[in-house]
Amino acid sequence: MINLIYVSLKSLQNKRIDKSLLKAVYELKVMALNGEFWLLQKDIHHPATEKAISYILSAPITKLYNFQVTGEVLEELTRISKRYQSRIIDRPLKSLEILEMMQ
Repeated sequence: MINLIYVSLKSLQNKRIDKSLLKAVYELKVMALNGEFWLLQKDIHHPATEKAISYILSAPITKLYNFQVTGEVLEELTRISKRYQSRIIDRPLKSLEILEMMQ
């Protein structure tokens, strides 16, 4: 988890990475690392979203932010992340608060 926070903070410095994408990827990866993320096929409407989530779940942390998505896919990733986070996590993520402050 510490490595994920470190890589995410470093990625904030990269101007090419969309901060909304970074936030969604971070949230999904945190849930996956804690064994709390399971994706239901009905939640996905765009095939590229499925590929993005597959990449997020399987990529090593050091390569986690090495991709880009369209606006439509980003919106879907954000929606999925928020939905699952509200179901799974019962309190705000302190590490996410730090990342949001750094934006």
